Amino acid sequence: MIEILNMATALATNVVLLFLGVQAFRVFRRQRRPRLIINRAYSADIEAPCLISNMSYEAVYLSAVFCALEKDGRWLSSEVTDLAPEQQGDEESHFSFQGPVPPRHFYRFSGFDALIRHTLAEHGHSFDSWRSVESVEIRAVAIYGNEKYPLGVYRRFAIVPRQQSAVLIPASVNTGRFSRRWHQHRIRNWFGELA
Repeated sequence: MIEILNMATALATNVVLLFLGVQAFRVFRRQRRPRLIINRAYSADIEAPCLISNMSYEAVYLSAVFCALEKDGRWLSSEVTDLAPEQQGDEESHFSFQGPVPPRHFYRFSGFDALIRHTLAEHGHSFDSWRSVESVEIRAVAIYGNEKYPLGVYRRFAIVPRQQSAVLIPASVNTGRFSRRWHQHRIRNWFGELA
């Protein structure tokens, strides 16, 4: 009887240790995984600033940011990394940013309208043609710690015109990400779309 009790105790101990080991591995893996979030701030209007938040446990080096517009069934893309600052009231705000983003911090871009205006201008369209833009997709390429491959994140917002302005509606709840080796061709395509 004592042998059966000892075996049951040993088995229960091993099950508990296995459970704790799996939980510790999950926590470790979650802490090592880069997490960037792209969102709009303050309101849903087209003038709302774009935010890129670093929810990772380490700093992330933001190396490139793109704005892609779906207009008349085709995509127009431009790089908006480190453009000249624009004046917004008393506060100076940059279109974009290249450099480290500390953990649990965010970088505030100019409004979506400024990013759309820049992309339209790069492709020879006037800003008045923004009403034919169906959606805007913000894309970012970042480097996280000693990861072998760069991280690509993207989020699309549908543009719904309203009287004089428009409303941005996220196409998905989460920010999409490309971090695996087989995703690298998609990140390279973002750079190739600029040509």
